[in-house]
Amino acid sequence: MRVQAPARHEPRPGLVYIVDDDEAHRRTVARIVERAGWASRQCDSGAELQRQLDGTHPACIVLDLSMPIANGIEVQRDLLSRGVDLPVIFLTGGGSIPSAVEALRGGALDYMEKPVDPTLLVERIEAAMVTDSRRVELAAQRQRFESLTEREVEICSLLARGLASKQIAKELSISSRTVEHHRERIIKKTGTANIAELATLYAMTRGATADPDA
Repeated sequence: MRVQAPARHEPRPGLVYIVDDDEAHRRTVARIVERAGWASRQCDSGAELQRQLDGTHPACIVLDLSMPIANGIEVQRDLLSRGVDLPVIFLTGGGSIPSAVEALRGGALDYMEKPVDPTLLVERIEAAMVTDSRRVELAAQRQRFESLTEREVEICSLLARGLASKQIAKELSISSRTVEHHRERIIKKTGTANIAELATLYAMTRGATADPDA
C-alpha cells in the first residue's frame, strides 16, 4: 500500500540538508520536506554538505548511512570534530543494530529505515527544528552580549545579581546617573525587555547566576 505524504504546509522557518548519494532518493526526501514547508538543500556526499552548511538558520540533517567514500557515521564524526552540532536523522536501507547504536551515541536524533514513512519523518524534523532553534537563538544572544563594553559587562553582572543602581554606583565608585545610562545601553544592546530577562541572558552566556546568594 502506498504511503500518503503529509498535506502541504505553508512555508516555515528551517533548512533541511539531505545527504544521500542516491539522487532519486534525495529528490523523494526533498519533496516530503518541501511539501511540509521547509527549504531543503541536497548533497551527494559529506564533502558537499560541508560546502553548503550555513549555521545562521535553524536546520537539521537527514543523512544516509551507506555512502561511498565517507559513510554516514564518518560524516557525523567529522561534523562533531568541526563543532557542528546540528540534529541528525539517519536513514538506511540496510542498517544494523551496532550502526544504529553508534549513530545515536554520536548524538543522532533518530535512526529510520528506508523507505521512510513521510509522516514520521516530518514529525522527527519538527522535533529537530525545535532543538536547533534554541541553538540559533542562543548564538544570537551571545553575539548581542559580546557587543557590550567591559564596563557594561561589569555592570551587567551586578544587575544580574539583583543589585540596585545605587548599590552598583557605590560598588564601582561612580554616580547612579552613570549606572542608569549604562543600564539603558545594556538593555538596548542585548534586546532584553527588563532586568529579569537580562539576568537570564547573562546566566546563559556567561555561566553566571542571577541568584545573589549563590
